[in-house]
Amino acid sequence: MGPAVALAEAMETANKTYGTRMLMTASTRELAGDAIETREVDCIPLGPHGSPTPIYELLGIVGSTDAELLALRDRFAAALAAYRQERWSEAETGFQACLALKPQDGPSGYYLAQLSQHLCSS
Repeated sequence: MGPAVALAEAMETANKTYGTRMLMTASTRELAGDAIETREVDCIPLGPHGSPTPIYELLGIVGSTDAELLALRDRFAAALAAYRQERWSEAETGFQACLALKPQDGPSGYYLAQLSQHLCSS
């Protein structure tokens, strides 16, 4: 399997994992420049060496993206930062706030499930 096919497979799997529809790598995001609105969802191992690579969800086109989605992006970024810094209570509150904005938000649901598993096993 070539690298392009492996990347496509990894991104398809990630979409299913996070409950998203369109994810992209940092390099794709950079190629789009300032034309799109995105949110970082996670860092996953990609490429031949499995290096952690940020992945982003496409939210829309700059200037026409719903304000509620932009608010979700900002709340999610704060919750993700808290999660990465192991500030579990703050992360949980942040992801719950995301679900209050968009009840079916896949990435927020994913991280709340991860937090639940982590806190239950601690």
